[in-house]
Amino acid sequence: MAPIRKLQAECGCKSVKIYLQETPDTYNKVGQPSVNCHCEDCVGFPTLCYEAAKAHGSDNGAKVLDVVDRDVDAPNHVFFYNSNVKVADGAEHIGWHKQTKETQTLRFYAKCCGTALGFRYLPMNVTAVYRGAPAKQDTDYADNEVFEFPPPMYAFFATDEEKRKKHEGNDNIKVYGKDVPFFPVLSHFTSRMMLGVVLRKNNGEFGPPEKEEDFGVGTESGDLRLEQ
Repeated sequence: MAPIRKLQAECGCKSVKIYLQETPDTYNKVGQPSVNCHCEDCVGFPTLCYEAAKAHGSDNGAKVLDVVDRDVDAPNHVFFYNSNVKVADGAEHIGWHKQTKETQTLRFYAKCCGTALGFRYLPMNVTAVYRGAPAKQDTDYADNEVFEFPPPMYAFFATDEEKRKKHEGNDNIKVYGKDVPFFPVLSHFTSRMMLGVVLRKNNGEFGPPEKEEDFGVGTESGDLRLEQ
C-alpha cells in the first residue's frame, strides 16, 4: 500500500509545530499544488511579519523566519486539505490576520516570533503552508513516508519582465501573469477541491476564528498582534 506522506512545519522560535500529511487517495490522483505567488498580498504579508518581528525587539522576534524565497521574490506555498493540517504544539501562539476586511484569504502566523505560516483560502476551502517553515522530523512514522514540500510548479502574477526573469532556467515551473488559465492550472485546483468534498477532507480541527474581533486587520506592522 502506498505510504501516507507526513511532514512537520514550525515557526522560527519552535513554539508552534504543525503536522501535515497527504494520503495516497489524493496525491496519486490530483497531485499537490505548489505555487510561487508574486501578488502584492502574498509577498506583502510574510514580509510584514518578518519586518514587524525584527522591529519588535523581543528575543523570540529575533528568531523569525523569512518565508519569502528571495531568489524569486515570492513565497512558495503548498496546498493541503484542511483535515490534513493539525497543530501539534503552540495553538495559543497562532494569530489570524486579514489584510483587508473583505478578503477571502485568512492568513495565520506565529504571534510568539512573527513567522508567517500560511493561509486559509475560503473560496476553495483549503489551507496553504509556506515552504519556508519546514522542520526536521522528530517522529517515527513507521511505514509512512517522510517527504519535503514539493517544489513550485506554478508562478502566479509574474506581471512584468523582472519577475518572469527570476524563474528563467527552471523548466519545471509554468509562469503566468495576471490571467491564469483554467486549463491546466485552475482545473488542477478545482479537481483537487472536488475530490476533497467527495472524500470529506475539507473539514478539520484547525481553522480560523469565528469572531471578527479575533482577526488583526491591515497592512501595517502595528496591525499584527505579536506577543511581548
